[in-house]
Amino acid sequence: MEVERRQRDVGQKSLLARATRVACHAKSRPDFAAKITVVAEEASETAMWFRLFVEVELITASDAKALIQEGLELTSIAIASARTARRPRGEK
Repeated sequence: MEVERRQRDVGQKSLLARATRVACHAKSRPDFAAKITVVAEEASETAMWFRLFVEVELITASDAKALIQEGLELTSIAIASARTARRPRGEK
């Protein structure tokens, strides 16, 4: 069970890492905003999956708590980054 949990964790984090790396190679601000939005979606989905894993008792709530929190924090960061990228330059 522990090995399966670690595999899921690594799989979800690798999706986030790949999406973040792609966003860092954006060709323009609108391109970055679009790509970092994908990061937000992936992070949100990751948190959702860990909540589901707890509900169906694949992992314990205590094991999932930090992973869910990290997913939510990464979602917030990515959303804020996308909003900033969509703002006209010079606007605060």
